[in-house]
Amino acid sequence: MKVFSNIRLQKEAGKITEDEMYEKMKQVVLDDDSRVNLLGEMFMIVEKLAISLGNDFYQEFKNYTDATFTQLKYYRDSPTYTLEELEKIDLRVNESAAKIHSILKEKLISIRDETS
Repeated sequence: MKVFSNIRLQKEAGKITEDEMYEKMKQVVLDDDSRVNLLGEMFMIVEKLAISLGNDFYQEFKNYTDATFTQLKYYRDSPTYTLEELEKIDLRVNESAAKIHSILKEKLISIRDETS
């Protein structure tokens, strides 16, 4: 997300045009060695792991992926770019990540207690 945010900020600062912004974002996605592509390839593995951790974890994982997609879409497609809206979207991502962390912590403690 940071890469796309930085590209969008360049557009908002007037350093690049909207067309240049879309072109830069496209180049990041098309670069086989980019972190975006590497993370995309790992997504199937991560999703299977999330499913294996139970319905509550998987549902929050879906919430997190939806929130990050909304965040990316905002960086890429929003006609306006305001700090308030960005903070609201970032908060949703962070809240979901915190819930995932809590659920995972509970699961790991439960597994540890079962094996003790």
